[in-house]
Amino acid sequence: MKKFISAMLIILIALSGQAIVCAQTETASARLYNYYDDGMLFKHSSEAIFAGTATPNAEITVELIDSNGSAVRSGNGTVSADGTFKVSFTTPEGGFGEYNVVLKENGITFDTLENVVFGELWIACGQSNMSYPLGQSKTGIESIEKGEKFNKWVRALIIPFYPLNGDENDPVPADPQTEYYDAFWTNGEESHIQGVSAVGYYFAEKLVDELGMPVGILNTSLGGSGIISWLSREAIDTDEQVKNDLIRHGDYIKYNKWKENEQNIYGDMSANFNSKIAPLSNFRVSGMIWYQGESDINSNWNSERFKRTFRLIQESYTEHFSYSDGLMPVIATQLAPFLYYSETALAERNEDFASLHYERPDSIAVTSIHDVPLTYTPVVGAIHPESKFEVGNRMAYSAMSLVYGEKNACSAALPESCEIKDGCAYVKLKNVGDGLAVKGKSIKGFTVCGDNGIYLPAEAEIVSTDTVKVSNADITEPKSVAYAYCATNFESNLYATENGELAIPVSPFVTNKEYNKHFWVERHWNECESEKIWHSEGQETTGYFDSWLTENANISFTSSSCYSGENGMEIKSESSEFSVKPVMTIVGTDGKISRISDNDHNYTDYGTMSFYIRNNGNNDVTLTSVDIYRDLKYKYSPAVNETTDISAVIPADGQWHKITLNLNKLYTNGNNCLPSIINNKLIRTTDIIFNFEGEGSSDLSFDHVRFTPESGKEKMNFDADYDNAETFFEKICVALTKFIGLIFSVFI
Repeated sequence: MKKFISAMLIILIALSGQAIVCAQTETASARLYNYYDDGMLFKHSSEAIFAGTATPNAEITVELIDSNGSAVRSGNGTVSADGTFKVSFTTPEGGFGEYNVVLKENGITFDTLENVVFGELWIACGQSNMSYPLGQSKTGIESIEKGEKFNKWVRALIIPFYPLNGDENDPVPADPQTEYYDAFWTNGEESHIQGVSAVGYYFAEKLVDELGMPVGILNTSLGGSGIISWLSREAIDTDEQVKNDLIRHGDYIKYNKWKENEQNIYGDMSANFNSKIAPLSNFRVSGMIWYQGESDINSNWNSERFKRTFRLIQESYTEHFSYSDGLMPVIATQLAPFLYYSETALAERNEDFASLHYERPDSIAVTSIHDVPLTYTPVVGAIHPESKFEVGNRMAYSAMSLVYGEKNACSAALPESCEIKDGCAYVKLKNVGDGLAVKGKSIKGFTVCGDNGIYLPAEAEIVSTDTVKVSNADITEPKSVAYAYCATNFESNLYATENGELAIPVSPFVTNKEYNKHFWVERHWNECESEKIWHSEGQETTGYFDSWLTENANISFTSSSCYSGENGMEIKSESSEFSVKPVMTIVGTDGKISRISDNDHNYTDYGTMSFYIRNNGNNDVTLTSVDIYRDLKYKYSPAVNETTDISAVIPADGQWHKITLNLNKLYTNGNNCLPSIINNKLIRTTDIIFNFEGEGSSDLSFDHVRFTPESGKEKMNFDADYDNAETFFEKICVALTKFIGLIFSVFI
């Protein structure tokens, strides 16, 4: 009997053990979605939602355990019939305490999350300049080389560029996904942080310092992605205008047509929303930072269409993330200097961004970045500046104003009004913080036009905390003012301020877009300020180039040679003949010479070109000609100082002299024995060469190259001069020119 009882006990024990194993096997089916992880962050003073799959009708509980081992928050729920669950608790105030989270199914623990923190949580969304990793940014590389640790309290969910969604045969799903299978959380003390968005990291790091709590980033972005890829189908279908825009441009894809063609994760509607945004709906967020738009600067995306789509992103994300306090805040950045399909396309899009703030001042802020250092990685090209620290910090500054109410100028300033008075334009700006200020000695970047719509560089001065006086002596009745309105506008230097410090640069703008015949595309050489200037020439030939070149002379840029601004060009030569020229062409990797594409080569709208020159030496110097080349081969020399001569003497008197070149009186191949023509030949200018002659040592100061609008009406001038004819052939040319001129005057 004892043996029988013992045998039965053994069987019972074995069976109970098997039951325990079975129970444990059953509980193993409960799991959290993959984006829950140790070290993660939830938005404080809000709701922490935990979602996953489990056995239908099972009871799920969640507990928040503090450092003393006490449960300080809890929640519970029942698994639905489809095997999914959501449980939540109210989150504590933000702080640097770390907690554990314990999850149980039917009372048995199935997951524990350690080192969980509570603070502010932001989405970081956009394309390549947002996804650009911390480990490749300029300041990130410097920190890594020094062995510096990044901030432990920056927490980031790293979502792969192309997240796995459970179906390898469907990499671009038609439906919104519920989770990622390869996302994970990291923090500043782990090496994985180097793969986080550099802009996102520096944004979060700055907020940690400002707010005194951890800050998390949902790191979702994809290089080359268009704005419509981040919109849900549901949002598109409920907005008739946006949907019609997509249909009109062939971008709308019907649900039942999704799999008929290979889908494009970068450009197809909803592609990135389905893969990268949809799974994040269980997070409660503080807002979103947005760095995207490069892919949408083209003729298909006019101002209204882009802004309409952007507004829908904000509205639909507000709903998707259950943001309850009005519209979800969005901090967007303008785009960095780069040449797109037209010289003003970048400025127009950046102006669009800035104007979004003034349409929704309580929920959108936009920072400008056209002044950030234009360092870049040659592998990925100049459209990807390495400088991300400044971008992230400025977006944090905007967030501190827009969301947290701690700063003044939350968004890039735009004009409020433009008053024309006494030949000057007074531009009043809004959103200037504590007031306007200039970085440097003088304001750069302003241009003004008259009734002809031809913009010229202007003098500008701050006359009150929010107003700038803009003028050009050659434009007596200004009609419109433009600021930073070109691709390479990084020298523009007007800022809003905060407590005496420069804050956010003023946005590119135009006060009256009815006047738009010819915007001033920066010729940075005309200010004679520095040895190097930046050009956007594509992947291999973008960067800093010489501003001026010389032959038989040496040049330097000094304040002692300055007529206006901060520096001027000093020219020294020991040769009897020497020349200087601005860099308007470059030699490509193939050895061919080409025009610099982000420079304006169309001079047909200008009537004169002038500059100031001073002879610092002991002997007179002659400007023998200024040769303007068209298409690298045709040469024209303008008449000087309202004469028929192409030369002028610069006396050795140490005084500044203004030389004015008549672009409506151009002599072919530098020979004023032939008829002169007007500036319509200067549509593709490739070189401007200033030629000099001197005896002994020559020392010149050269500065302030300026233009006036076209004013010549005659098509050809027959003003050839015998005094300039040095050969028999030239004398014949003069006689023939005068005879033709006589015929024209009598019969035409």
